[in-house]
Amino acid sequence: MIIKHKGYIARVSVEGDALHGSVVNAHSLLSFEGRTVPELREAFAGTVDEYLLICEERGMEPDKGYSGTFLARLGCELHNDLAVAAADADLSMNAWLIEAIREKLVRNAGATVNSPQERIHDLEDA
Repeated sequence: MIIKHKGYIARVSVEGDALHGSVVNAHSLLSFEGRTVPELREAFAGTVDEYLLICEERGMEPDKGYSGTFLARLGCELHNDLAVAAADADLSMNAWLIEAIREKLVRNAGATVNSPQERIHDLEDA
């Protein structure tokens, strides 16, 4: 399960009788847990709110997630294959990769989900 609060996204896992979560779009380690889903959501909101308060008190800029740029080491053969596939599709390699990643994300979300964003539940709307 994926949950969201104030722009921070967390992945939740089950370990025994407890639900554990960790924020995936912050460089700082932000984790929380609960025994029920409402308790977990409350712990997540509290963790994010406390993190933001600590950052404010220390005069630090909180992590805002990822920049939108990343470096991928493909190896020569895969890089060549990418260049050919992108040229075949009349796209830049960047545009081809973005399209391929989006397709994979939608496929991984499941047949009934149109977009990975539909898997994210916003605490502010709950």
